[in-house]
Amino acid sequence: MEALGRKLDTTRRRGYGVAISEAEPGVTAVAAAIQSGPAGPVVATVSVAGPGLRMPDQRVRDLAPIVIAAAAELSALWPLRLQGARRLGHTNAARHRAA
Repeated sequence: MEALGRKLDTTRRRGYGVAISEAEPGVTAVAAAIQSGPAGPVVATVSVAGPGLRMPDQRVRDLAPIVIAAAAELSALWPLRLQGARRLGHTNAARHRAA
């Protein structure tokens, strides 16, 4: 558990996570959290994945700011998406409102 805690701290500090052969052997992914608004809860992630041979450490470092920027842009849109759904009367919006 201590090792997991350190890994989560590192991910939180740098703003992105890296998975190397975790979900699927030979695949590397870079991911960042999408929040419901700038300081809201995490609601999803955005990631880029590829064959490990095409995703060396430098490529991961190059992709990380792009993935973080995409997550930030989606985070900024998330409340607007929810507000639009509420205006249209979608039932999923009612569930989010109660949460």
